[in-house]
Amino acid sequence: MKAQYIFTSRFLTLAGFCLASLLARNSYAGGQVLAWGYNSDGQSDVPAEALSQVSAIAGGEGYTLVLKNGQVIAWGINDYGQCDVPAEALNNVSAISAGRFHAMALKDGQVIAWGYNNYGQGNVPAEALSNVSAIACGRLYHNLALKNGKVIIWGASDYVPDEALSNVSAIAAGWDHSLAVKDGQVIAWGANDYGQCNVPDEALSNVSAIAAGWGFSMALKDGKVIAWGYNNYGQGNVPDEALNNVSAIACGIYHSLALKDGQVIAWGYNFNGQGDVPVQAQSSMIPVTAIAAGDWHSLALKAKSLKVYNDFNGDSRSDLAIYNQASGQWDGHERHPGWGQLPAGTRRLRWRWPVRLRGL
Repeated sequence: MKAQYIFTSRFLTLAGFCLASLLARNSYAGGQVLAWGYNSDGQSDVPAEALSQVSAIAGGEGYTLVLKNGQVIAWGINDYGQCDVPAEALNNVSAISAGRFHAMALKDGQVIAWGYNNYGQGNVPAEALSNVSAIACGRLYHNLALKNGKVIIWGASDYVPDEALSNVSAIAAGWDHSLAVKDGQVIAWGANDYGQCNVPDEALSNVSAIAAGWGFSMALKDGKVIAWGYNNYGQGNVPDEALNNVSAIACGIYHSLALKDGQVIAWGYNFNGQGDVPVQAQSSMIPVTAIAAGDWHSLALKAKSLKVYNDFNGDSRSDLAIYNQASGQWDGHERHPGWGQLPAGTRRLRWRWPVRLRGL
């Protein structure tokens, strides 16, 4: 949505995807998880505790991980203990990652791993017990960690190319291949049966994010999604709407996700409905802020309410208006009790000056 000005002499109208942005101060509260797609083991049945205050999401095969107030919460299939969150991952965790049957968390720079361990992916090396800044679970065979710009790997492989041993800023792990970003350039190594490690020229500069699935890879460059490798289900056929203004990407086994202007875009394999993005993740006053893909299901994170702080009544004091997603209404707070409902979900707030509106 293009920026626009909407004003009258005394009122500001907030509707659709717009919010006050000049003199207003905005914040989102109560991150909640949305899940869709395959639900054989309850991985898409979001529990009540994951409907607010969630800050990160991740998905494996048949299970889901979320991070809430520093605590890892897991649900779904638990054949290999992937949902048995260890005690040390119940507080102060800053990041999570999910493999097919194993999981990782990052706490105070230390990697914690649990679940399937047939390839040693749960045996965290000493080097990854301090000063780690990012983690990535391979789908089955291996794990990656990023420490002081250096990629650390363990599990079924101990190989990292020389160029990924310094100045790396991002990592991603697929089924049996790995990706890293160094000085804006994608580095790829591991299995290359489908060309997933044949980095295209376009991904050799200005890349800001990466993701990896089964035999295919994705990169984000200047808001544009680039994909290469296995494409039997169209997971590499990037749709037109994902060619600009994208802010995040994620890969499942055979499907792809992108986040654009607070809305989720999905393409590729859709036999289990993982590409059927729900309305809540497509259009709302409150945008999606993060995405993740399990093997056969999809996840999104969005707030439950939007708070807009401003001097709505012209008394030179800060007022608070809250948009509640459940009711679809703006509610007054403090000096604005009892605001009623206006047609079509529009709230007219008292205002004394023109204000620039920015689309979400």
